[in-house]
Amino acid sequence: MKKVIKNKNHTNRIMHNHTIRPQKRLLWIDLIKIFSIFFVIVLHVNNIVLAEWNSIPVWWRISSNLYRSISVIAVPLFILASGQLLLDKKESYVDFFYKRVRRIILPWLGWALFYFIWTIFIESKSIGNLNEAVSLLCYILFNFYWFIPMIAGLYFLTPLLRVFIKAATKKDLYYFVSIWFLIFSIIFFFQQFFNVIIIPDLRQKMLFLSIPYSGYFILGYLITKTLSFKISYKKIVLLYIITILATFFCTFFTSQANSLLRNNFFDYMAPNIIIQTGVFFSLFSYQHKKIFSITPFLKLIIMNISKMSLGIYLSNKLIMDLVTSGLFSFKLDVLGFSPIFSVPLISLIVFLLSCILISCLRKIPFLKYFVT
Repeated sequence: MKKVIKNKNHTNRIMHNHTIRPQKRLLWIDLIKIFSIFFVIVLHVNNIVLAEWNSIPVWWRISSNLYRSISVIAVPLFILASGQLLLDKKESYVDFFYKRVRRIILPWLGWALFYFIWTIFIESKSIGNLNEAVSLLCYILFNFYWFIPMIAGLYFLTPLLRVFIKAATKKDLYYFVSIWFLIFSIIFFFQQFFNVIIIPDLRQKMLFLSIPYSGYFILGYLITKTLSFKISYKKIVLLYIITILATFFCTFFTSQANSLLRNNFFDYMAPNIIIQTGVFFSLFSYQHKKIFSITPFLKLIIMNISKMSLGIYLSNKLIMDLVTSGLFSFKLDVLGFSPIFSVPLISLIVFLLSCILISCLRKIPFLKYFVT
């Protein structure tokens, strides 16, 4: 009898420890989010230079192409992080979708409404009738902020993907990612680059379900949960550098040969971008223990910026327009001096100003739910 009581007390103690032990925050995922949102800003700033590809000096093309080759993994990187965080969680449908609505949908709607008002009253866009107003709002919701509907589609798929993940073996996961890579990357890239049709409207027909991006979702889980690194960290770094150079040189030489910018190698589903994103993600997954051992103050900064990442994404275009348009009597011209300096400098300024803006808005009791 005493043995039974003892075992029962031991079991209760284990359960108690399990329930009160706080789950460690994945600091390396926070860093991934910060890199992802900063890369988004670099893309936006750098696009101003790329838009002038045919009229800028060759050295400007080289530097701009290099920044694009580094930062193009921004969106896929965030999807990998989301897959890593969400696919092995156990929670009810109500809890899962409540969190997504509160954290994603409300800020999306809030910023879309703000940009709608901004476009009409600050940028003085004329709206003649209700149809034009609805068209503008839909453009902001689904084109300007295209990432949110895409990631929302992945969230709708998440409960089903969790069932698959739970039942799948490692071979099943590798098979899924391989088929995804073949159909949505290799075949589509071949179609675009060589201008031939193998499967008509391959991605467009499925985009509303976010199926093309589901492979990234699974890949984020696969890299961290099942992949064992049998090569040194230095070799992973070298592989990452090689993937950047491959993107850079393939884009530069094909663009120079055609006298216009070729974006094939910048496509989020291009084979080189999938590999580059996976390798970058692996760099942080490989070193997660060292990342977690940094000072508490730095941890706090990283966690706070990570929590603001969605708000920074939703607001950075506003900040960029303000600092580059001269609306408030000062102007930072991306094309005013060499992009090798202007792109990172203006990107950093936009990033810091966005952080300050979102940090301030988060302190307003009601408004904070609609900004981040």
